[in-house]
Amino acid sequence: MNDSINGIIEGRRKDLKKEVQEENVLPGVMEQMAEFRDGGMYGLERFLYKNLRWPEGVDENKSGRVLVRFLVDKDGTVKSAEILQTASPEFGNEVLRVINLMPKWAPSILYGIPLATQYTIPVVFNSSK
Repeated sequence: MNDSINGIIEGRRKDLKKEVQEENVLPGVMEQMAEFRDGGMYGLERFLYKNLRWPEGVDENKSGRVLVRFLVDKDGTVKSAEILQTASPEFGNEVLRVINLMPKWAPSILYGIPLATQYTIPVVFNSSK
């Protein structure tokens, strides 16, 4: 019985690998998730902190959160950024500006094949006052 189950699992694995190769699908489980090349999540936080500027015309006592989604393409290029939620349009525009400055990431990998994957991250603006 275990051989039968193992055969089914191996067959499904081969089917998935074929789908990935032929269609570049985005399955839910990756061998390796896309990662910011210069330090992972900690490096991403440093990049955002270094590059984000307080938007002109926004009261410095205001704070807010922006939720942004972007695609890490199979070559690691960051593209198709979109704001899902923002405290103000100015915060959202600043986050898009910085996301578009990002260097290439290490792409997600499944069965040794690089795949495009979406990322959603929060960016918080807090006044230092």
